[in-house]
Amino acid sequence: MSSNIGLEEWVSDWFSGVPSNVAVPIVIGIIATLFLCSVIAIIYGVLHLIATWRMFKAGGEGGWKSLIPFLNQYTLDKLTWSKRIFWVSLILAVSGVLLFCIGTGVLLVPIIRESGHFVIGDTPGEVYKTLQRIFTGVPAWQIIVGGIIVLIGELIMLALCVIRIISYYHVSKAYNHGVGYFFGLLLFPAIFWLIIGFDGNLKYCGNAAARKGIQEPAPQPAPAPAPAPYTPYVPYTPAPAPYTPPVAPETPAVPETPAMPEASAVPEAPVVPETPVVPEAPVVPETPVVPEAPVIPETPVVPEAPVIPETPVVPEAPVVPEAPAVPEEPVNKFPEA
Repeated sequence: MSSNIGLEEWVSDWFSGVPSNVAVPIVIGIIATLFLCSVIAIIYGVLHLIATWRMFKAGGEGGWKSLIPFLNQYTLDKLTWSKRIFWVSLILAVSGVLLFCIGTGVLLVPIIRESGHFVIGDTPGEVYKTLQRIFTGVPAWQIIVGGIIVLIGELIMLALCVIRIISYYHVSKAYNHGVGYFFGLLLFPAIFWLIIGFDGNLKYCGNAAARKGIQEPAPQPAPAPAPAPYTPYVPYTPAPAPYTPPVAPETPAVPETPAMPEASAVPEAPVVPETPVVPEAPVVPETPVVPEAPVIPETPVVPEAPVIPETPVVPEAPVVPEAPAVPEEPVNKFPEA
Protein backbone atom coordinates (compact mmCIF):
# COMPACT_ATOMS: atom_id res chain seq x y z
CA MET A 1 0.00 0.00 0.00
CA SER A 2 1.39 3.40 -0.91
CA SER A 3 2.16 5.94 1.80
CA ASN A 4 1.12 8.87 -0.39
CA ILE A 5 -2.55 8.78 0.48
CA GLY A 6 -4.96 11.43 1.66
CA LEU A 7 -6.62 11.78 5.02
CA GLU A 8 -9.96 10.49 3.74
CA GLU A 9 -8.43 7.33 2.28
CA TRP A 10 -6.41 6.66 5.47
CA VAL A 11 -9.51 7.16 7.64
CA SER A 12 -11.58 4.93 5.38
CA ASP A 13 -8.95 2.18 5.68
CA TRP A 14 -8.97 2.34 9.50
CA PHE A 15 -12.74 2.69 9.70
CA SER A 16 -13.51 0.11 7.07
CA GLY A 17 -17.18 -0.02 6.31
CA VAL A 18 -17.76 3.51 7.63
CA PRO A 19 -18.43 6.24 5.07
CA SER A 20 -15.75 8.90 4.85
CA ASN A 21 -18.29 11.69 5.50
CA VAL A 22 -18.89 10.03 8.94
CA ALA A 23 -15.33 8.91 9.77
CA VAL A 24 -13.72 12.31 9.16
CA PRO A 25 -15.92 14.14 11.70
CA ILE A 26 -15.13 11.38 14.21
CA VAL A 27 -11.38 11.95 13.76
CA ILE A 28 -11.87 15.71 14.04
CA GLY A 29 -13.89 15.19 17.22
CA ILE A 30 -11.11 13.05 18.66
CA ILE A 31 -8.55 15.74 17.88
CA ALA A 32 -10.78 18.44 19.41
CA THR A 33 -11.26 16.31 22.51
CA LEU A 34 -7.51 15.87 22.87
CA PHE A 35 -7.03 19.63 22.53
CA LEU A 36 -9.69 20.34 25.15
CA CYS A 37 -8.13 17.82 27.50
CA SER A 38 -4.77 19.53 27.00
CA VAL A 39 -6.27 22.90 27.92
CA ILE A 40 -7.91 21.42 31.02
CA ALA A 41 -4.61 19.75 31.96
CA ILE A 42 -2.79 23.08 31.69
CA ILE A 43 -5.37 24.84 33.89
CA TYR A 44 -5.21 22.04 36.43
CA GLY A 45 -1.40 22.13 36.36
CA VAL A 46 -1.46 25.82 37.29
CA LEU A 47 -3.90 25.19 40.15
CA HIS A 48 -1.82 22.24 41.28
CA LEU A 49 1.29 24.41 41.42
CA ILE A 50 -0.52 27.05 43.47
CA ALA A 51 -1.82 24.43 45.90
CA THR A 52 1.64 22.89 46.26
CA TRP A 53 3.12 26.36 46.77
CA ARG A 54 0.75 26.93 49.71
CA MET A 55 1.54 23.50 51.17
CA PHE A 56 5.27 24.21 51.02
CA LYS A 57 4.81 27.62 52.65
CA ALA A 58 2.78 26.03 55.46
CA GLY A 59 5.63 23.58 56.06
CA GLY A 60 8.26 26.33 56.26
CA GLU A 61 9.76 25.73 52.81
CA GLY A 62 10.02 28.14 49.93
CA GLY A 63 7.01 28.03 47.62
CA TRP A 64 9.24 28.45 44.57
CA LYS A 65 10.47 24.88 45.08
CA SER A 66 7.16 23.62 43.69
CA LEU A 67 8.14 24.99 40.25
CA ILE A 68 11.36 22.97 39.87
CA PRO A 69 11.10 19.31 38.79
CA PHE A 70 12.59 16.72 41.14
CA LEU A 71 13.13 19.42 43.79
CA ASN A 72 9.38 19.69 44.34
CA GLN A 73 9.04 15.93 44.90
CA TYR A 74 12.10 15.93 47.18
CA THR A 75 10.65 18.76 49.27
CA LEU A 76 7.24 17.07 49.45
CA ASP A 77 8.73 13.77 50.66
CA LYS A 78 10.87 15.67 53.17
CA LEU A 79 7.83 17.51 54.59
CA THR A 80 5.44 14.55 54.70
CA TRP A 81 7.46 11.33 55.08
CA SER A 82 11.25 11.32 54.85
CA LYS A 83 13.78 12.69 52.40
CA ARG A 84 15.28 9.19 52.05
CA ILE A 85 12.04 8.06 50.38
CA PHE A 86 12.74 10.41 47.48
CA TRP A 87 16.09 8.76 46.74
CA VAL A 88 14.59 5.26 47.03
CA SER A 89 11.79 6.24 44.65
CA LEU A 90 14.24 7.80 42.19
CA ILE A 91 16.42 4.68 42.12
CA LEU A 92 13.40 2.43 41.60
CA ALA A 93 12.01 4.64 38.82
CA VAL A 94 15.28 4.83 36.91
CA SER A 95 16.06 1.10 37.25
CA GLY A 96 12.48 0.07 36.38
CA VAL A 97 12.31 2.21 33.24
CA LEU A 98 15.80 1.13 32.20
CA LEU A 99 15.03 -2.59 32.55
CA PHE A 100 11.70 -2.17 30.77
CA CYS A 101 13.39 -0.44 27.85
CA ILE A 102 16.16 -3.06 27.66
CA GLY A 103 13.68 -5.95 27.72
CA THR A 104 11.44 -4.27 25.16
CA GLY A 105 14.46 -3.62 22.97
CA VAL A 106 15.42 -7.28 23.08
CA LEU A 107 11.91 -8.18 21.98
CA LEU A 108 11.77 -5.46 19.32
CA VAL A 109 15.09 -6.26 17.65
CA PRO A 110 13.39 -8.43 15.01
CA ILE A 111 10.75 -5.75 14.46
CA ILE A 112 13.44 -3.11 14.01
CA ARG A 113 15.20 -5.29 11.47
CA GLU A 114 11.97 -5.76 9.54
CA SER A 115 10.78 -2.20 9.95
CA GLY A 116 10.66 -1.78 6.17
CA HIS A 117 7.70 -4.12 5.98
CA PHE A 118 5.43 -1.68 7.85
CA VAL A 119 3.47 0.94 5.96
CA ILE A 120 1.78 3.95 7.50
CA GLY A 121 -1.55 2.98 5.98
CA ASP A 122 -1.56 -0.62 7.23
CA THR A 123 -4.70 -1.73 8.99
CA PRO A 124 -4.50 -3.45 12.38
CA GLY A 125 -5.05 -6.79 10.66
CA GLU A 126 -2.14 -6.21 8.32
CA VAL A 127 0.09 -5.09 11.22
CA TYR A 128 -0.77 -8.28 13.14
CA LYS A 129 0.03 -10.45 10.13
CA THR A 130 3.35 -8.66 9.67
CA LEU A 131 4.29 -9.17 13.36
CA GLN A 132 3.30 -12.83 13.16
CA ARG A 133 5.54 -13.30 10.14
CA ILE A 134 8.45 -11.51 11.85
CA PHE A 135 8.32 -13.45 15.16
CA THR A 136 8.02 -16.80 13.44
CA GLY A 137 11.79 -17.06 13.01
CA VAL A 138 12.81 -15.44 16.36
CA PRO A 139 14.67 -17.81 18.76
CA ALA A 140 12.79 -18.80 21.89
CA TRP A 141 15.60 -17.74 24.26
CA GLN A 142 15.44 -14.19 22.92
CA ILE A 143 11.74 -13.95 23.69
CA ILE A 144 12.20 -15.50 27.17
CA VAL A 145 15.10 -13.22 28.15
CA GLY A 146 13.32 -10.14 26.89
CA GLY A 147 10.14 -11.13 28.70
CA ILE A 148 11.98 -11.72 32.01
CA ILE A 149 13.73 -8.35 31.82
CA VAL A 150 10.44 -6.61 31.07
CA LEU A 151 8.78 -8.47 33.98
CA ILE A 152 11.49 -7.37 36.45
CA GLY A 153 11.12 -3.78 35.28
CA GLU A 154 7.36 -3.94 35.74
CA LEU A 155 7.73 -5.39 39.28
CA ILE A 156 10.06 -2.54 40.20
CA MET A 157 7.56 -0.02 38.87
CA LEU A 158 4.85 -1.79 40.89
CA ALA A 159 6.94 -1.35 44.06
CA LEU A 160 7.30 2.33 43.17
CA CYS A 161 3.51 2.63 42.86
CA VAL A 162 3.09 1.09 46.36
CA ILE A 163 5.51 3.65 47.81
CA ARG A 164 3.62 6.50 46.14
CA ILE A 165 0.32 5.18 47.52
CA ILE A 166 1.77 5.14 51.06
CA SER A 167 3.07 8.66 50.50
CA TYR A 168 -0.56 9.84 50.03
CA TYR A 169 -1.28 8.68 53.58
CA HIS A 170 1.64 10.70 54.93
CA VAL A 171 0.52 13.77 52.96
CA SER A 172 -2.91 13.49 54.56
CA LYS A 173 -1.49 13.12 58.08
CA ALA A 174 1.14 15.83 57.63
CA TYR A 175 -1.54 18.43 56.85
CA ASN A 176 -3.85 17.56 59.76
CA HIS A 177 -6.25 15.22 57.93
CA GLY A 178 -7.28 11.64 58.49
CA VAL A 179 -7.78 8.40 56.61
CA GLY A 180 -10.69 9.85 54.64
CA TYR A 181 -8.41 12.28 52.84
CA PHE A 182 -5.97 9.43 52.20
CA PHE A 183 -8.62 7.50 50.28
CA GLY A 184 -9.65 10.73 48.58
CA LEU A 185 -6.06 11.31 47.40
CA LEU A 186 -5.86 7.68 46.32
CA LEU A 187 -9.09 7.68 44.28
CA PHE A 188 -9.40 11.34 43.27
CA PRO A 189 -5.91 12.83 43.66
CA ALA A 190 -6.58 15.81 41.39
CA ILE A 191 -9.56 16.97 43.47
CA PHE A 192 -8.31 16.29 46.98
CA TRP A 193 -4.90 17.78 46.30
CA LEU A 194 -6.55 21.08 45.49
CA ILE A 195 -8.83 20.75 48.55
CA ILE A 196 -5.81 20.38 50.84
CA GLY A 197 -3.79 23.12 49.15
CA PHE A 198 -6.60 25.71 49.11
CA ASP A 199 -7.82 24.91 52.63
CA GLY A 200 -8.30 28.15 54.57
CA ASN A 201 -7.17 26.43 57.80
CA LEU A 202 -4.15 24.74 56.28
CA LYS A 203 -2.02 23.41 59.16
CA TYR A 204 1.28 21.55 58.95
CA CYS A 205 1.83 18.82 61.60
CA GLY A 206 5.33 17.63 60.67
CA ASN A 207 6.70 14.64 58.80
CA ALA A 208 6.42 11.01 59.88
CA ALA A 209 9.38 11.17 62.24
CA ALA A 210 8.16 14.39 63.89
CA ARG A 211 4.66 12.98 64.37
CA LYS A 212 6.15 10.02 66.22
CA GLY A 213 8.18 12.33 68.45
CA ILE A 214 11.47 11.34 66.84
CA GLN A 215 12.98 14.33 65.15
CA GLU A 216 15.25 13.62 62.23
CA PRO A 217 18.78 14.81 62.89
CA ALA A 218 19.07 18.28 61.42
CA PRO A 219 22.43 19.61 60.35
CA GLN A 220 23.80 21.50 63.30
CA PRO A 221 26.18 24.41 62.89
CA ALA A 222 29.71 23.76 63.93
CA PRO A 223 30.12 24.63 67.62
CA ALA A 224 32.12 27.72 68.35
CA PRO A 225 35.53 26.99 69.86
CA ALA A 226 35.46 27.25 73.63
CA PRO A 227 37.43 30.18 75.02
CA ALA A 228 40.73 29.28 76.56
CA PRO A 229 40.58 29.12 80.37
CA TYR A 230 42.07 32.07 82.20
CA THR A 231 45.57 31.37 83.42
CA PRO A 232 47.08 33.94 85.80
CA TYR A 233 50.53 35.20 84.94
CA VAL A 234 53.26 33.28 86.67
CA PRO A 235 56.80 34.67 86.39
CA TYR A 236 59.23 32.28 84.87
CA THR A 237 61.37 30.52 87.40
CA PRO A 238 64.09 28.30 86.03
CA ALA A 239 63.91 24.81 87.37
CA PRO A 240 66.70 24.03 89.84
CA ALA A 241 69.42 21.80 88.58
CA PRO A 242 69.07 18.25 89.83
CA TYR A 243 71.21 17.47 92.88
CA THR A 244 74.24 15.39 92.05
CA PRO A 245 75.98 13.92 95.09
CA PRO A 246 79.76 14.25 95.08
CA VAL A 247 81.51 11.22 93.77
CA ALA A 248 83.89 9.70 96.32
CA PRO A 249 87.39 9.16 95.00
CA GLU A 250 88.16 5.64 94.12
CA THR A 251 90.18 3.74 96.72
CA PRO A 252 93.47 2.63 95.28
CA ALA A 253 93.74 -1.08 94.88
CA VAL A 254 95.60 -2.75 97.76
CA PRO A 255 98.37 -5.01 96.53
CA GLU A 256 97.82 -8.64 97.27
CA THR A 257 99.75 -10.11 100.20
CA PRO A 258 102.32 -12.53 98.98
CA ALA A 259 101.49 -16.11 99.77
CA MET A 260 103.19 -17.39 102.88
CA PRO A 261 105.07 -20.61 102.65
CA GLU A 262 103.26 -23.56 104.12
CA ALA A 263 104.27 -24.37 107.74
CA SER A 264 105.96 -27.62 108.38
CA ALA A 265 103.79 -30.38 109.73
CA VAL A 266 103.34 -30.19 113.53
CA PRO A 267 103.48 -33.53 115.33
CA GLU A 268 100.18 -34.66 116.79
CA ALA A 269 99.64 -34.17 120.58
CA PRO A 270 99.61 -37.30 122.70
CA VAL A 271 96.19 -38.76 123.47
CA VAL A 272 94.93 -37.73 126.96
CA PRO A 273 93.07 -40.48 128.81
CA GLU A 274 89.36 -39.87 129.33
CA THR A 275 88.16 -38.51 132.70
CA PRO A 276 86.13 -41.03 134.66
CA VAL A 277 82.38 -40.35 134.81
CA VAL A 278 81.26 -38.80 138.12
CA PRO A 279 77.96 -40.23 139.41
CA GLU A 280 75.05 -37.79 139.44
CA ALA A 281 73.93 -36.28 142.78
CA PRO A 282 70.69 -37.62 144.21
CA VAL A 283 67.53 -35.70 143.37
CA VAL A 284 66.37 -33.48 146.30
CA PRO A 285 62.56 -33.56 146.71
CA GLU A 286 60.82 -30.30 145.92
CA THR A 287 59.64 -28.08 148.80
CA PRO A 288 55.85 -28.22 149.15
CA VAL A 289 54.01 -25.12 147.99
CA VAL A 290 52.76 -23.01 150.93
CA PRO A 291 49.22 -21.74 150.27
CA GLU A 292 48.90 -18.04 149.98
CA ALA A 293 47.36 -16.10 152.87
CA PRO A 294 43.74 -15.05 152.30
CA VAL A 295 43.23 -11.59 151.00
CA ILE A 296 41.96 -9.23 153.72
CA PRO A 297 39.32 -6.89 152.35
CA GLU A 298 40.23 -3.28 152.45
CA THR A 299 38.74 -1.00 155.12
CA PRO A 300 36.01 1.11 153.59
CA VAL A 301 36.86 4.73 153.26
CA VAL A 302 35.00 6.90 155.80
CA PRO A 303 33.67 9.99 154.16
CA GLU A 304 35.07 13.20 155.52
CA ALA A 305 32.93 15.36 157.75
CA PRO A 306 31.33 18.25 155.98
CA VAL A 307 33.13 21.52 156.38
CA ILE A 308 31.24 23.83 158.78
CA PRO A 309 31.29 27.34 157.45
CA GLU A 310 33.02 29.83 159.72
CA THR A 311 30.94 32.23 161.84
CA PRO A 312 31.00 35.58 160.21
CA VAL A 313 32.98 38.21 162.18
CA VAL A 314 30.70 40.77 163.84
CA PRO A 315 32.08 44.21 163.35
CA GLU A 316 32.92 46.07 166.54
CA ALA A 317 30.62 48.79 167.73
CA PRO A 318 31.86 52.21 166.95
CA VAL A 319 33.53 54.03 169.88
CA VAL A 320 31.28 56.75 171.22
CA PRO A 321 33.30 59.82 172.10
CA GLU A 322 33.09 60.88 175.74
CA ALA A 323 31.01 63.88 176.63
CA PRO A 324 32.99 66.95 177.51
CA ALA A 325 33.30 67.69 181.20
CA VAL A 326 30.87 70.27 182.52
CA PRO A 327 32.63 72.95 184.56
CA GLU A 328 31.49 73.10 188.07
CA GLU A 329 29.71 76.23 189.27
CA PRO A 330 31.84 78.46 191.48
CA VAL A 331 30.95 78.37 195.17
CA ASN A 332 29.74 81.65 196.38
CA LYS A 333 31.88 82.26 199.33
CA PHE A 334 30.02 85.25 200.33
CA PRO A 335 26.67 84.87 202.09
CA GLU A 336 23.75 86.35 200.57
CA ALA A 337 22.56 89.52 202.16
